[in-house]
Amino acid sequence: MMLIVSGLVFILTILTMHFSLKMYLIVSKYKEAALGLIFTHLKESVLYFKIYAVSISILAISRFLDVINIYNLFSIADIATAMVLLSDFLLVIVFYKLSKIMDLEEEAET
Repeated sequence: MMLIVSGLVFILTILTMHFSLKMYLIVSKYKEAALGLIFTHLKESVLYFKIYAVSISILAISRFLDVINIYNLFSIADIATAMVLLSDFLLVIVFYKLSKIMDLEEEAET
């Protein structure tokens, strides 16, 4: 079971890094066009920014639980791990969808 969780964490972390780097490169190269596409798809973008905020909140809470776990107040490692997996999953969704919105090559095809 631990191997599955470790593999899932690895895959989600790689996907989060990939899509966030892709967004960064798009914004760095085509700043105004990428941001214009975010505002063009405003409803969809707002939804994904809300999911991003929830994901970061879950990640912050899980980090707090990890700090409590360090001092062995009570064992909450499984809860913190589940929260990290959930936040990573949400971040992958957000970064993927926002990178798809800002992808100028795909926008040019439509």
